[in-house]
Amino acid sequence: MDRVTRLAQFVAADPDNRPLAMDFLEAVLASETSEGAETSLDLLRARRTADASIDRRIARIDLVTGRIEAAIEAYTRLLASEPDDGALRHDLAFALLASGDLESAEAALTVEATAFEHTPELAVLWARCAYLRKDNAQALTRLAGSGENVRALAAAKALEALVRWDEGDNAAAIECAERAVNANPREFDARLVLASAALVDRDGRRAMQWIAPLVEAQPRHGRALSVMGQALLLLGDQAAGREALQRAVQFMSDHIGTWHVLAWVHLLAGEVDQAHAAYEKAYAIDRNFGETHGGLALIHALRGEQEEAHVALRKALRLDPASATAQFARLLLEADGPGRAASISSLVETMRGLPELAGIEPEAVLKSLQSRLAAAGAAP
Repeated sequence: MDRVTRLAQFVAADPDNRPLAMDFLEAVLASETSEGAETSLDLLRARRTADASIDRRIARIDLVTGRIEAAIEAYTRLLASEPDDGALRHDLAFALLASGDLESAEAALTVEATAFEHTPELAVLWARCAYLRKDNAQALTRLAGSGENVRALAAAKALEALVRWDEGDNAAAIECAERAVNANPREFDARLVLASAALVDRDGRRAMQWIAPLVEAQPRHGRALSVMGQALLLLGDQAAGREALQRAVQFMSDHIGTWHVLAWVHLLAGEVDQAHAAYEKAYAIDRNFGETHGGLALIHALRGEQEEAHVALRKALRLDPASATAQFARLLLEADGPGRAASISSLVETMRGLPELAGIEPEAVLKSLQSRLAAAGAAP
């Protein structure tokens, strides 16, 4: 019998024994699971004594075991009695974020800046709220302006790494991520950035080393699943890669890049309709993204819809003249010419850096799609 189960039995027999209750709650927190302990936890919850130490631990257990609404209720009640307690405020905001209530979480964190010096984790969570609102500039401002104690946190460096990666400042992102994992090897955001960097380097094995523990810890994290899917493609495991990507869009349906990756997986499997559906999902998120229109041009070309393909291609190149997918579509649509071989060579090099083709050699993509065009009678 494990320690939690044994202590749970003792608490069930003597729920008013405070030292016993504290030992039991500490054991549950250490185990990070309430399995086998719920009956005794319910007994303590029902009592709601004036003992804040017990109530705080129960609230924390509810938070880490996924009883988010119960945690929000408990932390709201505790914070009303101790409004200056930074740890309580942090955990309430964290629970509100977990429930999807970004506005309330950010409101809970809007406190005097001096509070961040005493509880620097508050500032990191405050910055994360800005990041989740897709306000990267504000996220960086909050991290930079909250004092030395905050900037020294590994979690702050990890979040900065993620923001800078999304901004396209890869070198700075990698530097921040490496500093974060050196301080704390478990920093989720930093590992996510380093896995993404490995994908850019086309190193699937290294990407998997960084990302696999993250997916194991958070199997519903869409972005981690997306990176894992791409790493699996890079390692040649198409089936597992596709499964991970499909799970990624289930939990992160507003991520254009993952829809693009999934579209390429469908394209190379000859599943034009499914690829079209994926590009339509991306289009619904942002109608002015060049790569999406380049993908739609590919779909129309594969269906022999020349006029529609050229319309989509023109829009793609107007939105993003450097769009690799649009250049790919144009190459498929154009007739052979004296400069075609050089164009193909240039495009292949361009597409090696396209995240949507991680793990898929551009030469193979081109050959596959040209074959499909020819089979459909739509090749130029």
